[in-house]
Amino acid sequence: MKPTILLPPALALAAAAIWLGMQHRSLSAVQDQNTTLREQIASVRSGGADAATAKPAGSGKNNSKPAAAKKINWKELAAKQKQMERGESIPDMRAMIEIQKTLLGLSTEELIAQLDEIDGLDISAEAKAGLQGMLIGMLAQKDPKLVLDRFADRMNDERNGTLSWQIANAFQQWATKDSAAAVAWLDAQLAAGKFESKSLDGRSDIRQRLEGSVIASLIATNPAAAIERLAKIPEEQRVQIFQSGLMFNMKPGSEKAIADLVRSQLPENERASVLAQSGSMLVHQGGYDRVAQYLKDIDATSAEREAIVSQSVQSKVRNSMMDAAKLVPALEEGRVWAEAQAPGSGDRTVGNALGSMHNFKQASEIALSLYEKSNSDAILVAFLEGPYAYGHQDISLPILEKISDPAKREELRKRISPQPTRATEESQ
Repeated sequence: MKPTILLPPALALAAAAIWLGMQHRSLSAVQDQNTTLREQIASVRSGGADAATAKPAGSGKNNSKPAAAKKINWKELAAKQKQMERGESIPDMRAMIEIQKTLLGLSTEELIAQLDEIDGLDISAEAKAGLQGMLIGMLAQKDPKLVLDRFADRMNDERNGTLSWQIANAFQQWATKDSAAAVAWLDAQLAAGKFESKSLDGRSDIRQRLEGSVIASLIATNPAAAIERLAKIPEEQRVQIFQSGLMFNMKPGSEKAIADLVRSQLPENERASVLAQSGSMLVHQGGYDRVAQYLKDIDATSAEREAIVSQSVQSKVRNSMMDAAKLVPALEEGRVWAEAQAPGSGDRTVGNALGSMHNFKQASEIALSLYEKSNSDAILVAFLEGPYAYGHQDISLPILEKISDPAKREELRKRISPQPTRATEESQ
Protein backbone atom coordinates (compact mmCIF):
# COMPACT_ATOMS: atom_id res chain seq x y z
CA MET A 1 0.00 0.00 0.00
CA LYS A 2 1.36 3.37 -0.98
CA PRO A 3 1.78 5.83 1.87
CA THR A 4 -0.63 8.72 2.00
CA ILE A 5 0.99 11.93 0.79
CA LEU A 6 -0.04 15.01 2.75
CA LEU A 7 1.35 18.48 2.20
CA PRO A 8 3.00 19.95 5.30
CA PRO A 9 0.77 23.06 5.41
CA ALA A 10 -2.26 20.79 5.65
CA LEU A 11 -0.58 18.76 8.35
CA ALA A 12 0.39 21.89 10.22
CA LEU A 13 -3.19 23.08 10.09
CA ALA A 14 -4.32 19.71 11.41
CA ALA A 15 -1.88 20.02 14.30
CA ALA A 16 -3.09 23.54 14.95
CA ALA A 17 -6.63 22.23 15.06
CA ILE A 18 -5.58 19.73 17.72
CA TRP A 19 -3.79 22.35 19.78
CA LEU A 20 -6.39 25.09 19.40
CA GLY A 21 -9.63 23.23 18.94
CA MET A 22 -9.28 20.25 21.25
CA GLN A 23 -8.04 21.90 24.42
CA HIS A 24 -11.44 22.91 25.81
CA ARG A 25 -10.94 26.49 24.69
CA SER A 26 -13.80 28.76 23.72
CA LEU A 27 -15.00 28.84 20.13
CA SER A 28 -14.48 32.58 19.95
CA ALA A 29 -10.85 32.25 21.03
CA VAL A 30 -10.21 29.74 18.29
CA GLN A 31 -11.98 31.91 15.70
CA ASP A 32 -9.95 34.96 16.73
CA GLN A 33 -6.72 33.17 15.80
CA ASN A 34 -7.87 31.65 12.49
CA THR A 35 -6.92 34.70 10.40
CA THR A 36 -3.35 34.74 11.67
CA LEU A 37 -3.01 31.00 11.14
CA ARG A 38 -4.17 31.32 7.54
CA GLU A 39 -1.67 34.10 6.92
CA GLN A 40 1.17 31.99 8.29
CA ILE A 41 0.12 28.99 6.19
CA ALA A 42 0.06 31.18 3.09
CA SER A 43 3.52 32.48 3.98
CA VAL A 44 4.87 28.97 4.35
CA ARG A 45 3.38 27.89 1.04
CA SER A 46 5.17 30.73 -0.71
CA GLY A 47 8.43 30.04 1.09
CA GLY A 48 9.92 27.60 -1.40
CA ALA A 49 9.74 24.04 -2.58
CA ASP A 50 11.03 22.57 0.65
CA ALA A 51 8.07 23.96 2.57
CA ALA A 52 5.49 22.84 0.06
CA THR A 53 6.59 19.45 -1.23
CA ALA A 54 7.79 17.22 1.57
CA LYS A 55 7.56 13.51 0.80
CA PRO A 56 6.71 10.76 3.27
CA ALA A 57 9.09 7.99 4.15
CA GLY A 58 9.49 5.44 1.42
CA SER A 59 8.74 7.77 -1.49
CA GLY A 60 11.32 8.44 -4.20
CA LYS A 61 14.69 6.75 -4.61
CA ASN A 62 16.35 8.22 -1.58
CA ASN A 63 15.74 5.81 1.29
CA SER A 64 17.61 7.86 3.88
CA LYS A 65 15.62 9.48 6.65
CA PRO A 66 17.26 12.80 7.48
CA ALA A 67 14.07 14.14 9.09
CA ALA A 68 13.83 11.15 11.41
CA ALA A 69 17.27 11.88 12.78
CA LYS A 70 16.08 15.15 14.26
CA LYS A 71 15.30 15.02 17.94
CA ILE A 72 11.95 16.45 19.00
CA ASN A 73 12.01 18.12 22.40
CA TRP A 74 8.59 16.97 23.56
CA LYS A 75 8.82 18.66 26.95
CA GLU A 76 9.55 22.02 25.35
CA LEU A 77 6.71 21.44 22.90
CA ALA A 78 4.36 20.72 25.81
CA ALA A 79 5.29 24.06 27.37
CA LYS A 80 4.51 25.87 24.12
CA GLN A 81 1.25 24.00 23.91
CA LYS A 82 0.34 25.24 27.38
CA GLN A 83 1.01 28.82 26.28
CA MET A 84 -1.35 28.36 23.35
CA GLU A 85 -4.04 26.92 25.61
CA ARG A 86 -3.83 30.09 27.69
CA GLY A 87 -4.04 32.26 24.58
CA GLU A 88 -0.54 33.63 25.21
CA SER A 89 0.78 32.65 21.78
CA ILE A 90 -0.19 31.09 18.47
CA PRO A 91 1.49 28.16 16.71
CA ASP A 92 4.77 28.79 14.92
CA MET A 93 3.70 27.30 11.61
CA ARG A 94 7.22 26.83 10.24
CA ALA A 95 8.32 24.99 13.36
CA MET A 96 5.19 22.84 13.27
CA ILE A 97 5.80 21.95 9.64
CA GLU A 98 9.33 20.83 10.50
CA ILE A 99 7.91 18.63 13.24
CA GLN A 100 5.36 17.16 10.86
CA LYS A 101 8.08 16.47 8.28
CA THR A 102 10.06 14.68 10.94
CA LEU A 103 7.06 12.60 11.97
CA LEU A 104 6.32 11.71 8.35
CA GLY A 105 9.76 10.16 8.14
CA LEU A 106 9.19 7.85 11.11
CA SER A 107 8.28 4.21 10.76
CA THR A 108 5.50 2.59 12.77
CA GLU A 109 8.04 1.31 15.30
CA GLU A 110 9.65 4.74 15.62
CA LEU A 111 6.30 6.40 16.19
CA ILE A 112 5.55 3.91 18.95
CA ALA A 113 8.94 4.68 20.50
CA GLN A 114 8.05 8.38 20.50
CA LEU A 115 4.73 7.59 22.20
CA ASP A 116 6.65 5.66 24.86
CA GLU A 117 8.99 8.61 25.34
CA ILE A 118 6.05 10.97 25.85
CA ASP A 119 4.49 8.54 28.33
CA GLY A 120 7.68 8.81 30.41
CA LEU A 121 7.76 12.61 30.54
CA ASP A 122 7.19 14.41 33.83
CA ILE A 123 4.25 16.46 32.54
CA SER A 124 0.51 16.43 33.11
CA ALA A 125 -1.72 13.75 31.61
CA GLU A 126 -3.50 16.45 29.62
CA ALA A 127 -0.21 17.69 28.15
CA LYS A 128 0.79 14.14 27.23
CA ALA A 129 -2.52 13.62 25.45
CA GLY A 130 -1.99 16.80 23.42
CA LEU A 131 1.44 15.62 22.26
CA GLN A 132 0.29 12.08 21.62
CA GLY A 133 -2.52 13.42 19.47
CA MET A 134 0.01 14.53 16.85
CA LEU A 135 1.58 11.08 16.75
CA ILE A 136 -1.66 9.13 16.82
CA GLY A 137 -2.82 10.85 13.65
CA MET A 138 0.37 9.76 11.88
CA LEU A 139 0.20 6.25 13.28
CA ALA A 140 -3.44 5.91 12.24
CA GLN A 141 -2.44 6.43 8.61
CA LYS A 142 0.01 3.56 8.83
CA ASP A 143 -1.79 1.14 11.16
CA PRO A 144 -5.15 2.31 12.58
CA LYS A 145 -5.76 -1.01 14.33
CA LEU A 146 -2.54 -0.56 16.27
CA VAL A 147 -3.82 2.77 17.57
CA LEU A 148 -7.05 1.14 18.71
CA ASP A 149 -5.31 -1.80 20.38
CA ARG A 150 -2.83 0.43 22.19
CA PHE A 151 -5.38 2.94 23.47
CA ALA A 152 -8.49 0.76 23.82
CA ASP A 153 -8.31 0.89 27.61
CA ARG A 154 -8.46 4.69 27.51
CA MET A 155 -11.40 5.04 25.11
CA ASN A 156 -13.84 5.99 27.86
CA ASP A 157 -11.64 8.65 29.41
CA GLU A 158 -14.18 11.47 29.21
CA ARG A 159 -11.63 13.94 30.60
CA ASN A 160 -9.48 13.53 27.51
CA GLY A 161 -11.43 14.75 24.52
CA THR A 162 -8.33 14.88 22.33
CA LEU A 163 -7.54 11.20 22.74
CA SER A 164 -11.09 9.97 22.21
CA TRP A 165 -11.33 12.13 19.09
CA GLN A 166 -8.08 10.65 17.76
CA ILE A 167 -9.21 7.09 18.50
CA ALA A 168 -12.47 7.72 16.70
CA ASN A 169 -10.57 9.16 13.74
CA ALA A 170 -8.28 6.11 13.58
CA PHE A 171 -11.30 3.82 13.69
CA GLN A 172 -12.96 5.80 10.91
CA GLN A 173 -9.89 5.31 8.70
CA TRP A 174 -9.89 1.60 9.46
CA ALA A 175 -13.62 1.25 8.80
CA THR A 176 -13.14 2.96 5.43
CA LYS A 177 -10.37 0.54 4.45
CA ASP A 178 -11.78 -2.67 5.95
CA SER A 179 -15.29 -2.30 7.32
CA ALA A 180 -15.69 -6.02 8.10
CA ALA A 181 -12.61 -6.09 10.34
CA ALA A 182 -13.57 -2.81 12.01
CA VAL A 183 -17.10 -4.06 12.72
CA ALA A 184 -15.75 -7.31 14.17
CA TRP A 185 -13.36 -5.38 16.44
CA LEU A 186 -16.11 -3.04 17.63
CA ASP A 187 -18.50 -5.92 18.34
CA ALA A 188 -15.77 -7.67 20.34
CA GLN A 189 -15.26 -4.53 22.42
CA LEU A 190 -19.00 -4.27 23.01
CA ALA A 191 -19.18 -7.90 24.09
CA ALA A 192 -16.35 -7.27 26.54
CA GLY A 193 -18.24 -4.36 28.09
CA LYS A 194 -15.65 -1.76 27.07
CA PHE A 195 -18.25 0.93 26.45
CA GLU A 196 -20.15 0.81 29.71
CA SER A 197 -21.03 4.38 30.62
CA LYS A 198 -21.32 5.95 34.06
CA SER A 199 -23.74 8.61 32.80
CA LEU A 200 -27.37 8.45 33.88
CA ASP A 201 -28.61 7.93 30.32
CA GLY A 202 -26.10 5.13 29.69
CA ARG A 203 -24.68 6.93 26.69
CA SER A 204 -21.06 6.45 25.64
CA ASP A 205 -19.73 9.27 23.47
CA ILE A 206 -16.85 7.24 22.06
CA ARG A 207 -19.14 4.36 21.15
CA GLN A 208 -21.41 6.77 19.30
CA ARG A 209 -18.48 8.06 17.27
CA LEU A 210 -17.35 4.54 16.39
CA GLU A 211 -20.86 3.42 15.51
CA GLY A 212 -21.19 6.45 13.27
CA SER A 213 -18.04 5.44 11.38
CA VAL A 214 -19.29 1.87 10.95
CA ILE A 215 -22.68 2.98 9.68
CA ALA A 216 -21.07 5.49 7.31
CA SER A 217 -18.88 2.72 5.85
CA LEU A 218 -21.79 0.27 5.55
CA ILE A 219 -24.34 2.64 4.06
CA ALA A 220 -22.57 2.80 0.69
CA THR A 221 -22.17 -0.97 0.31
CA ASN A 222 -24.79 -2.59 2.52
CA PRO A 223 -27.62 -0.18 3.45
CA ALA A 224 -29.67 -2.98 5.05
CA ALA A 225 -26.81 -3.76 7.45
CA ALA A 226 -26.47 -0.08 8.31
CA ILE A 227 -30.19 0.19 9.06
CA GLU A 228 -30.10 -2.98 11.16
CA ARG A 229 -27.15 -1.72 13.20
CA LEU A 230 -28.69 1.67 13.86
CA ALA A 231 -32.04 0.10 14.78
CA LYS A 232 -30.34 -1.78 17.65
CA ILE A 233 -29.37 1.49 19.30
CA PRO A 234 -32.01 3.00 21.63
CA GLU A 235 -34.10 5.50 19.70
CA GLU A 236 -33.33 8.35 22.08
CA GLN A 237 -29.60 7.88 21.38
CA ARG A 238 -29.73 7.59 17.59
CA VAL A 239 -29.64 11.29 16.93
CA GLN A 240 -26.27 11.47 18.70
CA ILE A 241 -24.89 8.88 16.27
CA PHE A 242 -25.46 11.34 13.45
CA GLN A 243 -24.24 14.29 15.51
CA SER A 244 -21.05 12.43 16.47
CA GLY A 245 -19.65 12.52 12.96
CA LEU A 246 -21.82 10.37 10.71
CA MET A 247 -22.96 13.37 8.69
CA PHE A 248 -19.33 14.38 8.17
CA ASN A 249 -18.21 10.91 7.00
CA MET A 250 -20.46 10.82 3.95
CA LYS A 251 -18.86 9.23 0.92
CA PRO A 252 -19.75 10.75 -2.46
CA GLY A 253 -22.78 8.89 -3.76
CA SER A 254 -24.08 7.91 -0.33
CA GLU A 255 -25.95 11.16 0.37
CA LYS A 256 -29.40 9.84 -0.52
CA ALA A 257 -28.89 6.62 1.45
CA ILE A 258 -27.86 8.53 4.58
CA ALA A 259 -30.78 10.93 4.20
CA ASP A 260 -33.16 7.97 3.94
CA LEU A 261 -31.54 6.48 7.03
CA VAL A 262 -32.23 9.70 8.93
CA ARG A 263 -35.84 9.73 7.74
CA SER A 264 -36.48 6.11 8.67
CA GLN A 265 -34.70 5.96 12.02
CA LEU A 266 -35.16 9.35 13.69
CA PRO A 267 -38.27 11.05 15.08
CA GLU A 268 -39.80 13.45 12.57
CA ASN A 269 -39.07 16.53 14.67
CA GLU A 270 -35.31 15.79 14.61
CA ARG A 271 -34.77 14.87 10.96
CA ALA A 272 -34.39 18.31 9.40
CA SER A 273 -31.91 19.56 12.01
CA VAL A 274 -29.75 16.44 11.61
CA LEU A 275 -29.72 16.70 7.82
CA ALA A 276 -28.83 20.38 8.18
CA GLN A 277 -25.47 19.39 9.66
CA SER A 278 -24.42 18.26 6.20
CA GLY A 279 -24.66 21.85 5.03
CA SER A 280 -21.79 22.88 7.30
CA MET A 281 -19.49 20.40 5.58
CA LEU A 282 -20.69 20.65 1.99
CA VAL A 283 -20.67 24.44 1.75
CA HIS A 284 -16.94 24.39 2.54
CA GLN A 285 -16.30 21.61 0.04
CA GLY A 286 -17.93 23.24 -2.95
CA GLY A 287 -19.79 26.37 -1.90
CA TYR A 288 -23.48 26.96 -2.40
CA ASP A 289 -23.46 25.01 -5.69
CA ARG A 290 -22.43 21.85 -3.86
CA VAL A 291 -25.23 22.27 -1.32
CA ALA A 292 -27.76 22.91 -4.09
CA GLN A 293 -26.75 19.63 -5.72
CA TYR A 294 -27.09 17.85 -2.37
CA LEU A 295 -30.65 19.15 -2.01
CA LYS A 296 -31.46 17.57 -5.36
CA ASP A 297 -29.63 14.33 -4.58
CA ILE A 298 -31.64 13.67 -1.41
CA ASP A 299 -34.97 14.96 -2.75
CA ALA A 300 -35.17 17.32 0.22
CA THR A 301 -38.59 18.27 1.55
CA SER A 302 -39.43 21.95 2.03
CA ALA A 303 -38.64 21.73 5.77
CA GLU A 304 -35.37 19.91 5.09
CA ARG A 305 -34.41 22.42 2.39
CA GLU A 306 -34.86 25.41 4.67
CA ALA A 307 -32.93 23.80 7.53
CA ILE A 308 -30.03 22.76 5.29
CA VAL A 309 -29.95 26.11 3.50
CA SER A 310 -29.98 28.03 6.78
CA GLN A 311 -27.12 25.99 8.25
CA SER A 312 -25.10 26.31 5.05
CA VAL A 313 -25.40 30.09 5.06
CA GLN A 314 -24.47 30.25 8.75
CA SER A 315 -21.34 28.21 8.10
CA LYS A 316 -20.28 30.19 5.06
CA VAL A 317 -20.98 33.55 6.67
CA ARG A 318 -19.00 32.51 9.74
CA ASN A 319 -15.82 32.81 7.67
CA SER A 320 -16.60 36.51 7.16
CA MET A 321 -17.34 37.33 10.78
CA MET A 322 -13.78 38.48 11.44
CA ASP A 323 -14.12 41.18 8.77
CA ALA A 324 -17.13 43.50 9.16
CA ALA A 325 -16.68 44.84 5.63
CA LYS A 326 -17.22 41.36 4.20
CA LEU A 327 -19.99 40.32 6.54
CA VAL A 328 -22.90 42.29 5.11
CA PRO A 329 -22.16 41.31 1.47
CA ALA A 330 -21.84 37.69 2.58
CA LEU A 331 -25.21 37.90 4.30
CA GLU A 332 -26.81 39.37 1.20
CA GLU A 333 -25.31 36.65 -0.97
CA GLY A 334 -26.66 34.06 1.46
CA ARG A 335 -30.11 35.67 1.51
CA VAL A 336 -30.39 35.66 -2.29
CA TRP A 337 -29.23 32.05 -2.53
CA ALA A 338 -31.52 30.93 0.30
CA GLU A 339 -34.49 32.59 -1.35
CA ALA A 340 -33.75 30.75 -4.59
CA GLN A 341 -33.36 27.36 -2.88
CA ALA A 342 -36.18 27.68 -0.32
CA PRO A 343 -38.55 30.48 -1.38
CA GLY A 344 -39.65 32.64 1.52
CA SER A 345 -36.68 31.71 3.73
CA GLY A 346 -34.18 34.45 2.83
CA ASP A 347 -34.87 36.87 5.67
CA ARG A 348 -35.19 34.09 8.26
CA THR A 349 -31.88 32.64 7.08
CA VAL A 350 -30.12 35.98 7.49
CA GLY A 351 -31.66 36.44 10.95
CA ASN A 352 -30.56 32.95 11.99
CA ALA A 353 -27.00 33.62 10.79
CA LEU A 354 -26.83 36.87 12.76
CA GLY A 355 -28.39 35.20 15.81
CA SER A 356 -25.56 32.64 15.86
CA MET A 357 -22.82 35.30 16.07
CA HIS A 358 -21.06 35.46 19.42
CA ASN A 359 -20.55 39.24 18.98
CA PHE A 360 -24.16 40.02 19.78
CA LYS A 361 -23.78 43.80 19.73
CA GLN A 362 -22.31 43.84 16.22
CA ALA A 363 -24.91 41.33 15.04
CA SER A 364 -27.76 43.41 16.49
CA GLU A 365 -26.58 46.53 14.67
CA ILE A 366 -26.51 44.67 11.36
CA ALA A 367 -29.89 43.06 12.03
CA LEU A 368 -31.46 46.46 12.69
CA SER A 369 -29.92 48.02 9.58
CA LEU A 370 -31.22 45.18 7.41
CA TYR A 371 -34.64 45.42 9.07
CA GLU A 372 -34.83 49.15 8.34
CA LYS A 373 -34.20 48.47 4.65
CA SER A 374 -36.66 45.58 4.33
CA ASN A 375 -39.13 46.18 7.18
CA SER A 376 -39.20 42.38 7.56
CA ASP A 377 -40.17 41.00 10.95
CA ALA A 378 -38.64 37.68 9.90
CA ILE A 379 -35.10 39.05 10.27
CA LEU A 380 -35.65 40.27 13.84
CA VAL A 381 -37.68 37.23 14.92
CA ALA A 382 -35.04 34.78 13.69
CA PHE A 383 -32.28 36.91 15.22
CA LEU A 384 -33.95 36.99 18.64
CA GLU A 385 -34.61 33.26 18.50
CA GLY A 386 -30.84 32.73 18.50
CA PRO A 387 -28.86 31.48 21.51
CA TYR A 388 -27.50 34.85 22.68
CA ALA A 389 -30.62 37.02 23.00
CA TYR A 390 -31.42 35.87 26.55
CA GLY A 391 -27.95 36.85 27.79
CA HIS A 392 -28.18 40.34 26.25
CA GLN A 393 -31.59 41.55 27.35
CA ASP A 394 -30.47 45.20 27.36
CA ILE A 395 -30.03 44.92 23.58
CA SER A 396 -32.63 42.33 22.65
CA LEU A 397 -35.68 43.73 24.48
CA PRO A 398 -35.68 47.11 22.65
CA ILE A 399 -35.34 45.23 19.36
CA LEU A 400 -38.29 43.08 20.39
CA GLU A 401 -40.56 46.14 20.45
CA LYS A 402 -40.00 46.70 16.72
CA ILE A 403 -41.72 43.43 15.78
CA SER A 404 -45.17 44.21 14.43
CA ASP A 405 -46.87 40.91 15.35
CA PRO A 406 -48.03 41.26 19.01
CA ALA A 407 -48.42 37.50 19.50
CA LYS A 408 -44.86 36.89 18.30
CA ARG A 409 -43.59 39.72 20.49
CA GLU A 410 -45.07 38.15 23.60
CA GLU A 411 -43.84 34.69 22.67
CA LEU A 412 -40.29 36.01 22.33
CA ARG A 413 -40.61 38.16 25.45
CA LYS A 414 -41.34 35.06 27.53
CA ARG A 415 -38.30 33.38 26.05
CA ILE A 416 -35.90 36.31 26.38
CA SER A 417 -37.16 37.68 29.69
CA PRO A 418 -39.12 34.95 31.49
CA GLN A 419 -41.31 36.06 34.37
CA PRO A 420 -40.13 34.98 37.84
CA THR A 421 -42.04 32.17 39.47
CA ARG A 422 -44.02 32.72 42.69
CA ALA A 423 -41.31 30.84 44.62
CA THR A 424 -38.69 33.21 43.20
CA GLU A 425 -40.77 36.29 44.10
CA GLU A 426 -41.29 35.08 47.67
CA SER A 427 -37.56 34.48 48.14
CA GLN A 428 -36.73 38.04 47.13
